[in-house]
Amino acid sequence: MTEIEEVEELTFKQKKFRAYLMAVQMCVVRQFCGGNVLLIQGGQFVKTFNPTLGYYTPVIINSIQFLFILIGIFYIQKVMGKRSLFMFSLPMMIILNLGIVVGMIYEQILATMILMSIFMMVYGGAFININWAIPPELAPA
Repeated sequence: MTEIEEVEELTFKQKKFRAYLMAVQMCVVRQFCGGNVLLIQGGQFVKTFNPTLGYYTPVIINSIQFLFILIGIFYIQKVMGKRSLFMFSLPMMIILNLGIVVGMIYEQILATMILMSIFMMVYGGAFININWAIPPELAPA
């Protein structure tokens, strides 16, 4: 046996299966990252401590996310590339989610709002663009 073994070429069917599997995995990750929860429930949490700020929290969070989606599409993806951007966004969102949880446990509204805003910057600028675009490219209908 030689030191360098021959690698078998994947068939089209195997490549297609891998692409579908990767698309499904990315959709599952998208559901568990926490962005949708912050968009829907972030204002409810803040409203329990500060009704005025809680009323405007969804608008603030969505505005930040929308702004960073545009920045992510037109600038950040071109500078960093899709793969490195995706690999950067996941650990950042995990750390920010944990920070938001700690802020909520200790009822620190300002810290929670700042962390939610930073989370939406990472989510909008680095994660959501890639995660909504790549699965349809990998597994078209």
